[in-house]
Amino acid sequence: MRPPKSERDLALAQAATLVSICLSGGASHREALKWVANRATGPQLEELALLAEAIDSGVPVEQACELAEHATEHSRFRELVVKIGLSSRLGTRLGDQLSSFANTLCAGWLSDLRATSQRAETRMLIPQVTLTLPLTILFSLYPSLKMLNGSFI
Repeated sequence: MRPPKSERDLALAQAATLVSICLSGGASHREALKWVANRATGPQLEELALLAEAIDSGVPVEQACELAEHATEHSRFRELVVKIGLSSRLGTRLGDQLSSFANTLCAGWLSDLRATSQRAETRMLIPQVTLTLPLTILFSLYPSLKMLNGSFI
């Protein structure tokens, strides 16, 4: 069973943040990916573990990233792998790119969470409107109507 997309994106954002921290600490792409993948848990980051296994077996980082890019269906993971592969191939800095990537994923996760909570709020409002509100009106009007009916007799 695959985890929901938003949970996968959040786990990927955390992994991207850790890779960014490793790279800014002076680690190479290979070391950063292996370190993060060895500590990544859960079904959300299976692809990252497979990428680390390919790197451990001696495949160059660029080729491992290309293989992972073609093997995955998750577009966000594909984007992460392309960024890492290009950075490794061209020798460019990756920390800032991964930080903005992680911020984008977290913002998307937060947006999904807000949408879900708004739907739950609407679902909770329906019984309130259909049951509680009519009963409240009935109990507030009943004594007044009883008094009015009793005074005319």
